[in-house]
Parts: sequence; C-alpha cells; structure tokens
Amino acid sequence: MTPAVGRRELTLVLLWAVLVMAVTCLPYLDALRVAEGRVFGGFLWGVDEGNVYLAWIRQAAEGEWFLRNQYCLAPENPRFVNLYFQLAGRLSALTGLSGPVVFHALRLAGGVFLLWSLYLLTASVTRNLVARWMTLGLASFGSGLGWLAVLTDGAGGLRPVDVGLDWQVQPEAVTFPSLLLNGLFVTAMGLMCQVLRLSARAVTENSGRAAVASGLLLLILGNIHTYNVFAVHLALVLWLAARLWSGTAHWGVVVRHYATIVAISVPSVIWAVYAAKADPAFMAKGLTPTPAFRFLDYAAGYGLIGLLALGGSIFALLPRLRQVGQDAAVCILPICWALGNSLVLLIPVSFQRKMVEGLHLPLCILAGVAVAGLTEWLTRGLRRSGRLREAKERTALTVVAVGVACMPSNAFFVAQCLGQVRNNNANLARVLQPPLFLDNGEAKALAWLGQNTTPDDVVLSSSFAGSYLPTYGPGRPWVGHWAETLALVDSGHYVPPHAPLRTWERLGRDPGVRLARFGDNLALVDTAFRRTSGEDLLRLLREYPVTMVYYGPWEQAMTAGGHESGELGVAAWKAAASKVLQVVYDSGPVTIYRVPRWSGGAR
Repeated sequence: MTPAVGRRELTLVLLWAVLVMAVTCLPYLDALRVAEGRVFGGFLWGVDEGNVYLAWIRQAAEGEWFLRNQYCLAPENPRFVNLYFQLAGRLSALTGLSGPVVFHALRLAGGVFLLWSLYLLTASVTRNLVARWMTLGLASFGSGLGWLAVLTDGAGGLRPVDVGLDWQVQPEAVTFPSLLLNGLFVTAMGLMCQVLRLSARAVTENSGRAAVASGLLLLILGNIHTYNVFAVHLALVLWLAARLWSGTAHWGVVVRHYATIVAISVPSVIWAVYAAKADPAFMAKGLTPTPAFRFLDYAAGYGLIGLLALGGSIFALLPRLRQVGQDAAVCILPICWALGNSLVLLIPVSFQRKMVEGLHLPLCILAGVAVAGLTEWLTRGLRRSGRLREAKERTALTVVAVGVACMPSNAFFVAQCLGQVRNNNANLARVLQPPLFLDNGEAKALAWLGQNTTPDDVVLSSSFAGSYLPTYGPGRPWVGHWAETLALVDSGHYVPPHAPLRTWERLGRDPGVRLARFGDNLALVDTAFRRTSGEDLLRLLREYPVTMVYYGPWEQAMTAGGHESGELGVAAWKAAASKVLQVVYDSGPVTIYRVPRWSGGAR
C-alpha cells in the first residue's frame, strides 16, 4: 500500500503544483492591472460568497472564536467555530496583511496541498507513471463539455456544472475552478485525499498509526467543511464492505481501525450539530434550499473525464486488464469514492448541491488509469518490436490529446471571469451580484462605517454596499447576501438583533411571527430610496431596526429609477433625508446618515 514515490518524482509533483497555482494567479494580476485606482475586492466570481469569508476572517483577526453571520438581523447565539478561518484571521492579525491577501495566500498553499495529496493517493492505486501524471493533469486543468452549452447558447436547457452562460458554474464540482477561486474548497479536498489514503493504509497494512492520522485529518475536515464527511464515510464503508466481501480483509482489523477513525473524528460533527441547534439563525441559513442539478448536467460537466472514468473502472475491476494497477484491494478505492460521492447527492438535505465536492477527483484517477491502459494498448506492437522511442511519442501524443480535449470549459470560464473584470460585473447586476471593484470614495465610506459601527448597528443600503459592509467592520447590513440575510418579523414589526433568543421559539407556532429573507428586506430598500418626503422616510425607517443609512452611487441609481428625472429625484431624496436624518459622513459620492431615536430613547 505504501506508494512508491521517489524524491525526484515528488519534487516534480510539487513543482507542477506550484506552476498550476501560479497560472491561477494570472487573472487576479489582470484585475489589479485594470483596477485604475479602484479597490479590488479580491474575487473574480461569487463576490457575495467571498465577502462572507472576508467577514469571518476579520472577526477571527479581532479575536472572536464564535463567528457571527453579520448579514443576519435576527437574534443569534453564535457557536460556529472554523479552524480554517481562525487560521486566516490570526495570520492577518499577526502579519498585518489584509483579509483578501491572506485568503489568496491560503488558496495557493491549499492548491499545492491538494495536488500533492491527490498524487500520493493515485500512487497508492497505480504504479503506472502515465496514470499518475494523467490524473494530475486532468485534475489541474481538465473539465467537461459545458463549453458546448456556451457555444449553443444553452440549447436544450442544459446547465452543466463546469461552465455555462454568463456566470453559471459550481466550483466545488470541478477542481480547476476551485483552485482558481477558493482555498477552503481545495484544502478540504486535499484532506479528503489524505483521509482516504491513510484509511486504506490503516486497513491494508494493519497500521494503527495511519488510522489515528486519518482520524485527526477527518476531525479537521469535519470542522472546516462538514459536508465532505458524508462522502468520505460512504466511500470508506463501500470500500471496506468490498474488502470484507472479497475476503481480502479481516473483520477485526476493519472494525478496529474504522472505529478508531470514527472515534477521533466524530467530535467535529457533534459540534456542527450542536452549533446548528444552539443557534436558530445558523440553522435557518443552513436550511436554505440548494438542490442538486440533474444527472444530465453533471454528465455534461464531467464530459470526457466521466466517460474515461467508466473505462478506468473496468481496468480496476477486471484482473486480466489490471496491468496498470497496484493491487486489486486498492484499485477499487477510487471507484468506491466516485460511487459514494455520487450517492450522497441523493440525500434529501437542504445543502444537497454542495455534496458534489470532491467527485471530480476519483473520476480523474479512474480516467488517468484508463488513459494509461489505452496508451499501453496503442503502443503494444511498437514495444514488442523494440521501437521504444516511437512508443513514447505515441504515448505523449495520446496524453496531450486527452488533456487538450478536456480543457475548453476551463478556458471559457477564465474568459468569462476576465470579461466580468472588464465590465465590473455590470451584466450580472440583474442577478444582484456585487461589483468586483469599489470606487475609492465608496471604499473610504465603508471603512468609515467599519470604524464607527457596532454589532447592534443596522445599515440600510443597496445589497451591493451591504455585501461589502461586514468585510470592513462589525455593523450589519439590512440586506447583503441572498441566503444569509435573515430577519424575524413579529406581528408586522422587525425584531432587532439584540432581542432575546427565545423569540425564535414562536416561529412556526405563532402565525404572527415569520422569517423574512433577502427579498423581503430588498423590497424595503427600494421603497425607502424612493421616498422624497422627509416625514414619510423617517416614519418608514423608525418602523424597522435601522440605525444608519448609506447613500452612494448604487442607492442613487435606485432613487433615480423611480423618478422621471433621475437627477431631480436624487436631489429631492437628499433634501428630504437631510431634514430628518443626521448626516454623520459626507465625502465624495457617499453620504451616511444616522436615524434619530424616538424621544425617550425607545425604538
């Protein structure tokens, strides 16, 4: 079971991983180049999700262990602890580096860790160097057939997970987008590889040390990305069952080592369940439906890699074809992983779509085995006749052809990201994706809010400014994230964040209490920024737990859209607001107001 990976081979793998991660930096360098004085938020795609991460990094940098959902207006009882964001936050505090810089430093380190871990796992499955390097290449740059959906303008309603129209992609489903975008994802997938590799070693070599190491890594994985635990355990159970059924493992060895792994790793899952039950707001966010895509969408998203993986499974299962394998017991591990990772997508949970993370990796291993078997078949005659040079050339051509055939979707996705860089997400405003860049004046205003708000402050703004606000300071945006914006409404009145937690107990029992989400709060924003009567505006704001109002370019655009003359509408709104609200910041394109309290201090 111990992989025969020499020092030179491992050095080449690390150099390859560093090169791949260097390539992923090129789009970010382009974004910095075209910033032209604007502030780059640090993300090429999914700015709203990225800002959630930066908010947690900032909280951890300030010494908080229990990370809050700052987009939530409902009463909270934070119990969410995440070692990955704690590490990022502590590094930010220690070095003085900004959240985005630390985030990308960990993304680069996580990408190298993932590719290194995948290679070691692949080396446990096969001795064949073509299979190992084909796996690494496919995981680094390979994808599916989503590019055809782009070229055909989404014909047939196809929604492939690798790339699609405008902004459609699921980074967790394919390795390259994860390497490009998200250090948390790639670190979690690297841990998945190591857990499976060490678990297999524990059973194959009867190694208690490997079982303990696997359990510790699974403990970390369960903390930083709990979703992945389901796929890992199902893959292990399927593999162990296959070993027992085939008679290649002893019951006592299997039970002892798997029990060790479970005993060490289970506390992180228990804490995740406790955190969800102890904090109703955390549970409500987790119950936001994200259903899985159709089978056809996944099939298109994995494309040629998926087809090759079927062939690789045949090589691994049939003894007479297993010339590229290491031993029968280990060869089926990627099959069990692929099957387990697919089956968890059928579990009827709210976060169903996210369970796909990691599936691309075993498919790449099996595809690598298939390509190795194909090259051996194509070069058999050349090798028998002693024409080894021609055999190597044919092998290289086959490997390059397969690799190139699997790259177009990733190229299309990078091109789409660069297009968003050029237009600052303007074409995605219709789906309320925040911009990639902030004007300097907007960034300064948000920084001022970061220094002059508390966790009890609720800032009314557009969802664009609201998305960025928690990355600068402790204040809460009235609306800022499609899933994490939550509020409780009791008999028509919004419950303030500092209200007792027991208010949640009436949700679902009392018809007067309901959960308001992003759309509900966004409707109020639109109403507030179209009021040009000071008294009406103040009366509206006092009905809600809003303490401050941010009025910048996006908010002005909302006002202008509700009046025949946009400029006159903005001027009228500012005049009305200045009569009833206190101006606390006025610089450049942004004015910030504080909402006066009711007489006597009661809200």
